Amino acid sequence: MSRSIRLANRVFAGFIGAVAIALCALFAVPAGVAYAAPGETVYIKSSNDLIAQALASRTMDTTGVTYVLDLSGEDVGGEDGKTLDLTEDRVTAIVDQIGSLTFGTKDNPFKGTFDGNGYTIKGLDYHRSILASPDTGLFAWTEGAVIKNLNMTDAYIGADYRGGVLVGYAHNTRIENVKLVNCTSSVTPANNAVSLVTNAGLAGGMVAGEAWDSTFYNVEVQGGSVINNSTAAVSGLGGEGLYLGGIVGIARNSTIEYCRVTPIRAVAEDGTASYTHTRVHNKYDIAVGAVSGQAIYAGGIAGSLYDNAEAIDCFSTADCYTYGATYVSVGAGNVGYTGGIVARTDDYALIERCHYAGNLHSKLYNALLVIPIIQYNVRLGGLVQWDHDSGVKIVNSYYGPHFSAEPDTDKDIPAIGDRGNDKIYAGASFGAQDDAHYRDRAFWEGEGFDFAGGTERVSRCLGGQPHVNKWVMDYELGIPVHGDSVKATFDFPGAGSVEIGPSDVLAANAPQKTDDPFTFAVQGFVYSDLTMSFKAAVNGVSPETTPSVSDTANNSGYRFVGWYREPDVTVNVVDESHDFFDPIVSDEAKRVGDAVEYTAENTGPGKYDHFTGNDLFVAAMEAQVRYHDVTGVVVDHAGAPDATGDDDWYKYEDALPQAAEPQADRANGVSVNAQFIGWTTIQPENGGGWAAISASDLADIVNAGEFYQAGDPVLKPMDLYPVYLDRISNIMTVCEGNEQDSLDDPTKREGVASTNAVAEGDKFTIRVEGAAVDGALPAGYRFLGWYEVGADGREWRVSTDPFYTLPADVDLSKQHTYTARFEYRVDGWLPVRLPNVTGSGEYGYKEYFEKHGLQLNGLYATAWLPYQATGAQVAAELGTPSVRGTFHYWTDHENIAVYPAYSDDFILSSDELNAIKGTSAVPALPADSPIVTSPFDVDAVVEYHGFYDVVTFTDFPGCANRYELSIDGLGRGNIDIEARGGYRYSGVVRFSTEVGNDPDLASRFNHNETDFKGDWNGTSLSWVDSSHVYEDDYQNVYLLKASADVNFYDLSGNKIYTADSPKDLSQHFNSPDSFTNDATVTRKYQSLLFNSAGVATVVEQPLTMRETTSPADRAEPVGLGSVGFDIDPVVDGASADPVTGDSAGCFIYRDGSYYGFLGWMCPQNLSAEEMAHAFIDSKPTLGAAGYVATSAANAVPYLLTERTRVEHAMEVYPVYAKFDIETTTNVARAGVPAGSGINVPLDPTYAVAPDANGTFSVNLEADITTKVGQGTEETYRLTGFMVEREDGSVETLAPIAADPGNAFSYTVRPGERYVFVAYYEPLAVSYHVSDADVSVVVKNKGETLGEAPAHKFDLSAIDGAAGSRVVFAGWTETRPDAGSYVLVEAADQVKLVKPSTAVERCMELFPVFRKAAATVDSNIDDVLTQSGTDLTTVRDIVRTPEGALMLKASAPAGYQFVGWYKDYVSDAEKGTLVSGGSMYALSSSALLTPTRYTAVFQQVHEIRYHDTQGGVIYTARAAHDSGRTFVTSQTDDAGQTVDVLEDVEAWQEITEVLEAQSAAPDAPMQELIYKWQWVKADGSIVAWEDFCRQPIAEDMDLYPITRQVSSHDAAGEENTQDLYWALDSRSDVPVKAYFKQAYAQSKLTVHVDEAAYAPAADGKVQADLSPVPDRNVGLHASALQGEPWVKATDAQGDAVFEFESGAIVLTKQATDPHAAGATFSFKVTELMSGATRAVTVTLPETAAADGVYRASVTLDVPVGRYRITEDASWAWRYETQLAGGSIVAAAQTPAGAIDVDVMGDKVQVECTNTLAQDAWLDASAHKKNEFAAQGGGA
Repeated sequence: MSRSIRLANRVFAGFIGAVAIALCALFAVPAGVAYAAPGETVYIKSSNDLIAQALASRTMDTTGVTYVLDLSGEDVGGEDGKTLDLTEDRVTAIVDQIGSLTFGTKDNPFKGTFDGNGYTIKGLDYHRSILASPDTGLFAWTEGAVIKNLNMTDAYIGADYRGGVLVGYAHNTRIENVKLVNCTSSVTPANNAVSLVTNAGLAGGMVAGEAWDSTFYNVEVQGGSVINNSTAAVSGLGGEGLYLGGIVGIARNSTIEYCRVTPIRAVAEDGTASYTHTRVHNKYDIAVGAVSGQAIYAGGIAGSLYDNAEAIDCFSTADCYTYGATYVSVGAGNVGYTGGIVARTDDYALIERCHYAGNLHSKLYNALLVIPIIQYNVRLGGLVQWDHDSGVKIVNSYYGPHFSAEPDTDKDIPAIGDRGNDKIYAGASFGAQDDAHYRDRAFWEGEGFDFAGGTERVSRCLGGQPHVNKWVMDYELGIPVHGDSVKATFDFPGAGSVEIGPSDVLAANAPQKTDDPFTFAVQGFVYSDLTMSFKAAVNGVSPETTPSVSDTANNSGYRFVGWYREPDVTVNVVDESHDFFDPIVSDEAKRVGDAVEYTAENTGPGKYDHFTGNDLFVAAMEAQVRYHDVTGVVVDHAGAPDATGDDDWYKYEDALPQAAEPQADRANGVSVNAQFIGWTTIQPENGGGWAAISASDLADIVNAGEFYQAGDPVLKPMDLYPVYLDRISNIMTVCEGNEQDSLDDPTKREGVASTNAVAEGDKFTIRVEGAAVDGALPAGYRFLGWYEVGADGREWRVSTDPFYTLPADVDLSKQHTYTARFEYRVDGWLPVRLPNVTGSGEYGYKEYFEKHGLQLNGLYATAWLPYQATGAQVAAELGTPSVRGTFHYWTDHENIAVYPAYSDDFILSSDELNAIKGTSAVPALPADSPIVTSPFDVDAVVEYHGFYDVVTFTDFPGCANRYELSIDGLGRGNIDIEARGGYRYSGVVRFSTEVGNDPDLASRFNHNETDFKGDWNGTSLSWVDSSHVYEDDYQNVYLLKASADVNFYDLSGNKIYTADSPKDLSQHFNSPDSFTNDATVTRKYQSLLFNSAGVATVVEQPLTMRETTSPADRAEPVGLGSVGFDIDPVVDGASADPVTGDSAGCFIYRDGSYYGFLGWMCPQNLSAEEMAHAFIDSKPTLGAAGYVATSAANAVPYLLTERTRVEHAMEVYPVYAKFDIETTTNVARAGVPAGSGINVPLDPTYAVAPDANGTFSVNLEADITTKVGQGTEETYRLTGFMVEREDGSVETLAPIAADPGNAFSYTVRPGERYVFVAYYEPLAVSYHVSDADVSVVVKNKGETLGEAPAHKFDLSAIDGAAGSRVVFAGWTETRPDAGSYVLVEAADQVKLVKPSTAVERCMELFPVFRKAAATVDSNIDDVLTQSGTDLTTVRDIVRTPEGALMLKASAPAGYQFVGWYKDYVSDAEKGTLVSGGSMYALSSSALLTPTRYTAVFQQVHEIRYHDTQGGVIYTARAAHDSGRTFVTSQTDDAGQTVDVLEDVEAWQEITEVLEAQSAAPDAPMQELIYKWQWVKADGSIVAWEDFCRQPIAEDMDLYPITRQVSSHDAAGEENTQDLYWALDSRSDVPVKAYFKQAYAQSKLTVHVDEAAYAPAADGKVQADLSPVPDRNVGLHASALQGEPWVKATDAQGDAVFEFESGAIVLTKQATDPHAAGATFSFKVTELMSGATRAVTVTLPETAAADGVYRASVTLDVPVGRYRITEDASWAWRYETQLAGGSIVAAAQTPAGAIDVDVMGDKVQVECTNTLAQDAWLDASAHKKNEFAAQGGGA
């Protein structure tokens, strides 16, 4: 190390010691400041302490040290004794001496904790005259530090490069609870040689310049300024931008939370408030712009957020402004970016729940063109101006363009000014809001802003601890702000309203009111507010003479009770229940006022003895309920007349008392049978109460919600009147066919039957009785069953019992109609040959034989049919008679009875009989008409063929597949019969009408047993009758005797046999016991199916039975085998069920379910609809043959009964009902999905067992071992167990034993549904955030829902499904019909939950989307429709990619957009302007309000700007007759009138096009825009000067006129790319060239052409080139400014520059003899390239005659700019002065250096040293280099 350098270091090391000595003298403190140890707490009690600790912190390790500001011990200045005042002269003097009052340095950052303890530091002042360095603030540089609880006022910080009032640069630092009032942070770009090349930009904020990995929490900036007001000769060549922010300049990977920038409020003597807003003004003036313009940023919170930086719950009202001026631009000019929250974002940033309510404005000035470009209010972003890499996420954040409104301005302020070159006006939850929304607290609460103070947030702030970020409304500013509030409400909906009076600062003229008790009034306050007033308004008038509540003129039914105060209420909305209010208004200790007006008054600032933040004041109110008797007289709760009404007042949701039936009602017309069922507010027409209410009136009252019983909640004032009901009056019985008689009584049918309902205690029975004395039905009628129309609108059988007791779960408060239905007998008759006593060939029907006392002759068949069966049904049931002739059809017997040929004597000759067919008098039964309304007879119309009038029939209709009679040559009958499956034959009986001399004319029976070949109950028969089958005198009839099989099956399909089931029926009838079983039983037609076991059947004697008796007199033909009604559904020897142990087949377990046997059914007896109604899948689903009931109630009416008769062969199957038991948990019901991290308790297990009394019990066990979630040991707590019945009833079950309390038992019946639910805590809340995803949170019972997760549904898809735009409305428990979301059109279609909804059960929540009510149109819709334009392309509500809905207008050709308006009537009455921007974000409330938004357009002329290829690069529009021109005059900031270009975008677009073309490596020239020319449609051209100031009156096409510049070196080689080029058309030197690097050649030629572009005849654009003579060209040695060398172009457009060889002559001189022979070192730097050369000069040993030691050195250099700097370490004892020619005077030149331009000449530079220190070790030595002009150089 050299001697000089060693000495210099020793001098620097003594600096701290010198400072300590100075402090000792000034402050009388010890010379050495004691360093605090880690963990030590240092108390700062005075400015002396502050300065001393600041100095110490620069060299000590502050890790673990805590500094506490403690001003409690003495008066340290300030008006309130809490302020450390640094404005005293002595403090200023000390700070001047030590340089700054700054903790830490870059090399030794502050790492401790500084706790301001709530005190204030006033007047910190770092002016640049004192200090001009980077990282400036109270803390220069922090690392791992905590700064908190500090206030600062009236501070001024002046910094280079980076600075803030609190911190210059913060790394890994926590800044919390800090407030800065009326401070200034002034930061300018770094001013040194390096920055001219690399330019590190600047970072300035009021709190911090730059922050990395740091947090800011609860920081407020009030008033003051964050400014950069820089003027420079040359801008940097690139690098960082210039960032200013209201809080911080640049924030990297940092969180800014609950921070604010607010105005200073002043109140005039007249009470008028005014506001001084914080200014964030970034101004940058540059004389010459270099390669690229500077980026100038100003943000209301931050200049830049990047690399995961966050702004959360912040707001700013700052006045944000950028100004950039470039007077000569080598490249692009300066650009300003102004953002409400942040100016620029990179590498992901988050802005959440923030808003901006300040003024955004900007100005850009660029003198590049023929007329300077001045742009006002461009590049503004309401939230973010430039989202550089499209990485910012913005959530629930908004801005108010109206705050930026200025007279005569039209600012376009998108939410994001630039994202991928697009303007983003709104997203799913961000965008602009108007004044109405800004003032609407409900809007902000809906966006997640916490106005209640109850939402805990967790972020990087406060060390990750939960915290609350509370907002209040400042109604004076019209914005939400941070702060505290009180709340007020009342506790009875509809009872009135409450109001909180004004607060002095936040709501001086805005009292807050609510008339919804569940949505509180909220009023913000500040610590200086000492009183808050509350007022209740009651919708009630005190009753005087106990009038009715409904007498609103005298009694509105409400009264005020008192005011109650509840602390720490952290919700503003509660569920619509009085549960929240009960503990408040029932606690008299919380009562604070008895009058409707109440004032809470604190005893001093900051004392909250009578109100504080989150206090809720409740006005308790009550409603009156008065009871009346049936005549309207007021009664008390005991039913006696009420004289006082003292007990008539109730809180909201108080339970109605058990008021007794009014005592006088039974004497006032109320029947003794009537039941008192409750009360109603609705009176009958005659007033009073309801002595006997009808079902319909009761239904109306219930549907109106006006029926009340004891325990119902009181929800309003009421007059209650008694309601009496005889429930039996709601049971309507109908007798089928009642309309057939003359009675007007649907309950009966005269002569047939009557129906009624009777009450037997709590049971109700419907009955049908026949008209006979014994209650039997008349002959021909048979009861079918009771029927009722079900919920599906179809009629179903409910019972086959004539006396049917209704189930207990039938709701008899509603009307039920039951119809008794019957079957009707229809007898079919054949014409029979009369006995020979009457002569041969004559026939008779029924009447003839009845007349002569004969029975059953001619009765062919009997059928039983339902009511109103058709003729076709009758004919089908009777079948086709088998006659040896022709059967034609069946006819009503009444037709035969009155037929003339028959009615006289009931005899028809053969010819008369055969002539009947086809006559109109005897028609066929009408096939499609209902004809069966009572029993009746029908006759067969047949044609007999001579003597062959033989008839064959059977006693079991439909039993035969084949029943044929043929006659052989001997006249014998050949009988051939084959049975249908399931039928058996016992033989054939022949009847004959031959009577001989038998006086009783009885039928005669004959047969030849020898020839009989039939078998007992056989299935086939062939028999040859030995007699003639036809005779002249009588008619032969063959009767087939048959029976049907009835087979019972078990559920496996095995046939069941009884002890006497028939044996092998295909064998001969002898000794049948020796054969195997063949059927369960056999039965004759219409016989009863069931008979008791052991009861003998009626046995038919084969072939000998005489059929001579009337059907009414016959014994019941049963058949073979007995089967009891109690037969078990199991075969003999079957094993017991392995689970239930039951061996009778009545209680079984299959596939995880229990089943109970209900009874038997025969599928042939039911229709397909009845099968589907009664039985699952209409087929066996249990085993091979077991049917399962859909429900017991559905199936039982269709089961076989003891009254079942056999009408066909039957296959009988068992019917089971499932013990329909489901078990679940409240957690499972909430829809918790797999993978959610939340466990679900197991469903309760169960087993069903039979009880001793024949009932069944289900025994259940609930899970008590499952843990709540993964990673926790907490188990679910079983809190209840309930059963839900299918009738809607719910029962709570008690455990069998208290410990462990998870076993339960309940009686069940098969076929009924039971759902057993185990209830657990904590409770799961499941949100269906998409069709596929469910988000689950866990809550304890009573907790509120809080903030819901965001849904993930594709809103565009829902738009399509809805056919309309939709808006997310909230969450509901209402399950959608399909999918996972609910779509509604009105708000009241579903009930939404709220964040304040208390979680009382597990909840499954679905998002609700509501169709938007807002609509759009335009003022030119009619025009567009006529032209066929799709209107949605011009105006629409569109959805952004982020999901927001926006108004979007797109001007069609020939129009320009004016604005969006509400209430538009006409262009003359546009209504209210909503937005001047073509895109406008609509809030949810705006979308749901039926509002028409009109896009207003006006006709325009189009001005099309073309590029050099002819393409349109920009289209401007000018309204007709607007007078708009291309150049306007404006007044600038200096008050001068200047010309300003319109259509700036066109100039910028063409500049970018030309720059891109010129930037090509092989570009032979640079092309710069000069002006435009107008090319008319006819090809004529109008010069710029001739039209630019004229009003636009038609469409125009403008083409560019450019300057093409190029250069060539001394050898004639093109070198245009080696220079920067600029046009300055307003200057005397309009063309400027700047060398990019040193130029060593002797000559440079610059050529300038003008290119005028226009379309040629072929339509292609061509340039008309011409040289530009007599124009000055200024050549600069570098791009770093300086005076140019000027040459004018010649006639060919050339300017020629010739250079001599250049050099710098550096002369060193000194007068100190000690300098003799000394060597001094210099650095010479070429500033464009940064190349540096070292030069040394050695002084002679002898002085010159003038006493000066002088020596020179000459350095040959090319054209360029150079910086000469003496190495101070070689001349530290000297003061140096540099002087020379061609000096560039620039603010950027650092002290101790000189800049010179060399333009091919010799530049003289002199360096003079004078002795400054003669003591080698003087620790106060310092160096100072000065440069001054000394002449020389050109």
